[in-house]
Amino acid sequence: MSARRSAATIASLGLVASGFFAVQSLGVSSGNSAPPPQKPAPQEAYGNLPLSFEANHGQTDPQVKFLTRGANGTLFLTADQAVLSLTKRGRDLPSGEKAPAQDAVVRMKVVGANPDPQVSGGRALPGKVNHLIGSDPAKWQTNVPTYREVRYNGVYPGVDLLYYGKQGSLEYDFIVAPGADPSVIRLDFDGAQGMGIDKRGDLVVQTVAGEVRHHKPVLYQRVGDKKEPVTGRFVLKGTEVRFAVGDYDPTLPLVIDPILSYSTWLGGGGADVGFGLAVAPDGSAFVAGETASTNFPTKGSVSCGTTTSSYQCDQGRNDAFVAKLNPTGSALVYATYLGGSKEDLAHRLALDADGNAYLAGGTNSADDPGTTAVEAGFPTTANAFDGTCGTDGYCNAFLYDPANCTVTGGCPTTAQWDIFLAKLNAAGDSLLYSTFLGGSGEDHNVPGTALPGHLGVAVSGTRAYIGANTGSSDYPVTAGAAQSTCGTAAIAGCDNHHLDAVVTVLDTAQSGAGSLVYSTYLGGSGNEDVKSIAVDRRGDAFVTGITTGYDDGAGGRTNNFPTTASALQPTYKGGVSDAFVARLDPTTSGPSSLVYSTYLGGGGTDQGWGVAVHNSQALVTGFTDSGDDPATPAADGPAPYFPTTALAYDTTFNGRATTTPSEAGKGCTVQNGCTIFLNGDAFVTRLLPEGTGLVYSTFLGGSDGDTGGAISVDLAGTVYVTGYTTCQNDNGGVKLPAGATPPPPCHGSFPTQNPIQADMDGSYIGHELHNSPTDVFVTKLAPGGNSLLFSTYLGGRDFDRGFALAVRDRDEQGNPIIPEMYVTGRMASGARADGTGAYPTTPGSFRPTKPSGNGNRDVAVSKIVGL
Repeated sequence: MSARRSAATIASLGLVASGFFAVQSLGVSSGNSAPPPQKPAPQEAYGNLPLSFEANHGQTDPQVKFLTRGANGTLFLTADQAVLSLTKRGRDLPSGEKAPAQDAVVRMKVVGANPDPQVSGGRALPGKVNHLIGSDPAKWQTNVPTYREVRYNGVYPGVDLLYYGKQGSLEYDFIVAPGADPSVIRLDFDGAQGMGIDKRGDLVVQTVAGEVRHHKPVLYQRVGDKKEPVTGRFVLKGTEVRFAVGDYDPTLPLVIDPILSYSTWLGGGGADVGFGLAVAPDGSAFVAGETASTNFPTKGSVSCGTTTSSYQCDQGRNDAFVAKLNPTGSALVYATYLGGSKEDLAHRLALDADGNAYLAGGTNSADDPGTTAVEAGFPTTANAFDGTCGTDGYCNAFLYDPANCTVTGGCPTTAQWDIFLAKLNAAGDSLLYSTFLGGSGEDHNVPGTALPGHLGVAVSGTRAYIGANTGSSDYPVTAGAAQSTCGTAAIAGCDNHHLDAVVTVLDTAQSGAGSLVYSTYLGGSGNEDVKSIAVDRRGDAFVTGITTGYDDGAGGRTNNFPTTASALQPTYKGGVSDAFVARLDPTTSGPSSLVYSTYLGGGGTDQGWGVAVHNSQALVTGFTDSGDDPATPAADGPAPYFPTTALAYDTTFNGRATTTPSEAGKGCTVQNGCTIFLNGDAFVTRLLPEGTGLVYSTFLGGSDGDTGGAISVDLAGTVYVTGYTTCQNDNGGVKLPAGATPPPPCHGSFPTQNPIQADMDGSYIGHELHNSPTDVFVTKLAPGGNSLLFSTYLGGRDFDRGFALAVRDRDEQGNPIIPEMYVTGRMASGARADGTGAYPTTPGSFRPTKPSGNGNRDVAVSKIVGL
C-alpha cells in the first residue's frame, strides 16, 4: 500500500439481491400485460422512498440492532455482520400448480473487527413502525423509530462502517480516518453457494434464492474543481473479500459515486452524430444517427471485412447508420449504413418486442432522371407504403452556392427531402419494411433551415408512429385525420417556407396503401415541427415540438396553432416560438382524434424537444428563455412567463439575458432580432392525461444556457433527462486573433447531485466562432418533480451534447431492476496532447479513444448504473 493513503471512504455500490433492495419493485407483478390503471399504482407512489432502517425494540432477535424489509426478504444488522434472509417466490408450473418457494440466508461478517462497536441510526425518518402482535398489549412495540442510515463507529481502529440506501439499493461505505490502514478490512460470506468476481469487477454471491451483486468499487478524490480517479477492486480468496486500493492523496478524502458502467466512442474518420437510442431487455444498446465516415465501423460480408452480415457496407455522401452494442459496451453486435448516394439522416430509433429496429429520418437519395450518372436511391422494400421519393422519383441533393457563402449566413441551398421509415430485422442484416413518406414539397426540414430537422418515432406492436414536418400540400393524410389540410385561412397550403407538423401511423405488417393507418397535419400559420413522439399502452400518440409566431402587424407575434378549448394553454403567449404538446387517438376519426393540444411557453423562445409518457401523462423537456419574475423582466426574460408549479424542484428561472458586444446598447428586443435571452433553462413538465393542467413543471439549469434534448421515465415514474449545458466564455462570438490572450477557463453552473463529473472542463479555445464549450448533462428527477436524485456533467474540453436517452428498468423476463441510463449524442472532445480534456470513456469499451480525423463531432454511447 502506498504511503499516500489517508482519509478514505471505500464503498461497494449497489448491493442488489434478486430485486430485494430495489424498492421500486414493491408490488410489481412480472409479465403482466394488462393496461395500466388510471391512477398511480402503489409502487409508483412509493417507488422512490429511501430504504428505511428500523431500530430493534424487541420485535426480533436481541442480537439485531437494526433491520430493513423488502418484498423478497429482510436484512438484519447485528454488531458484527449483516444477515440477509431471502425468499425466491415459486414460479407457476405448466400443471397449474406453483413450485415451492426457496429460502436462503447469507451472512456478511466484518472479520477481525471490534466485537462491540457503537451502532446508531442516522438521519431519522418521519415514519414510525408499530408491531401489535399477540393478545397481550404489554408485548406490543409501538412508535419504533426508523432511519435512513446505520453507522458503526470503530469497527476497526480508525475505520467506521455506514449502511444506507440510495434509490432503492443498499450500499455500505468503510470510512477510513487519516493514518488508519484500509488493508485491515475483511469481509467473509457464509451461506453462499458460490462466489466470484465477474469481468466487470463485480462481486457476485450466488444463493438458491438468486444472486447478490456488489458492484465494483469506484473511487475518486476531488482535487480543486476536478475529480481524480483512484483505482480500487475486490480481492477474493475463498469466501473472504478484501479491498485493493491504489495510491491516493493522504490529505484528501476518497469518494464513491454512481458508476459509469461503460462509455465508448462509436464512429469513423468523418463527422458522426447519434440522434436515436434504444435499449433491449438484455442491456444491448441500439444507436442511430448520421455519418460522413467512409470507415464507420460496420460489420458485414467480405467487403466489410468480417464474416457477419450487415445490411449495407458502403456509403453515400452522408448516410444514416444504426449500430448495436453488446450489454457491456465492449463490442459491436452489428452496425450498418443505410442510405443512397446523397444525403440520408436518421434522427430517431425505436425497438419492438422482437428486437427489430425502426429508424426514421430524412433522405434526398433517389434516382435522378436528369442525369446519366448512376445514382443509388434510398433502399425501399416491396411492401412499402411509397417507393417513390417526392412525386416524380426525384429528390434534390443540397446544391451549394460557394460564391455567396458567408460565415453568418452559411451557403444558400435548395433541397427536396422525403421522410423515411425503415425497419431492420434483429440481426441488422435485412430490411423488413422501408418506405418514403412525403409529398411534392419538402418533407423533413433539415439542419441549416428555419427549423432544424429532428423528428420522432415510437413503436407499438408492428405499428410505427412518426412525427415530423412537411412543406407538401399533398402530404398523405387519412380520411380520419384531425386536420386534413396544410396551413390555415391566413396561409393557404404548405410550401418550403411554411411547414406544418405531421403525425403518421404505419403498420409495418401490412403492405402498400394498407400500411397507412392514420395520418394528419397539425399546424397553423406559423412553422411547426414535431421533435419527439411517444405512445402509451392504449395506442395514443403524444407529440411535442415547436411552433413559431409570425408578425401580427403591430410589432409583436401571433400564432393560430390548433389547440383544444380546455387545454392547459389554449392561446399563444407571444415571442419567437412556443413549445406545443398534443395527444392523438388514431382509432378515432376527424377532429375528435385530437384528444388535446396545448401551447407550452411564455413570451420568449420556448421549444419542446423530448416527450415520454407514463400513465397517459405526457412528460416534456426542452428549452425556455421565458423567465419567471415580473419584477425584473429585463433580467429574467419577457412576460408572460413559463409556467411552473409551486412544489417543483426549481421555480426560479436561472438563465439571464445577455447580448453580444456587437449588439450591446442597441436596445435589443425579441422582435428586432438581437441575440438576447440566450441563457435559457431546460424544463421538465408533466401534464394531466387530458392536457388540462400540470402535474408539475420545473426549470432545470444554471446561469448559462441549458437545453433539454430527450426524456425518459421508468416504471415508478422517475424521470431521466439529457441535453446540454453551456459554459459562457464566448468572447462575444468573435474568433480570437492569432496570439490573443484566451479568456479564462469557465466553470459550469448546472445543478449536480452525487455526480460522476462535477464540473465542465471549461477551457476550450480556438473554435471558429466562439469559445464556449458545452457538456452533456444527465439528470434524474423524483416522480413528483420536486427533487434531484442524481445529476452530472459528461464531457470534455469541446462541444459535447446529449441528444438521446434510454432507460432499462426490466430484465429479459420482465422483472423490475434498478434502472440503468444510456446516453448518446454529438461529442467532440478528444484528448489534448497531455491526455486531458477528453469525453469520459471506460477501459475495455468498444472504442475508448476518439477516432482521429473527424473534425468537431463524433458519436459516443455512455451507460450509467448504480443510481
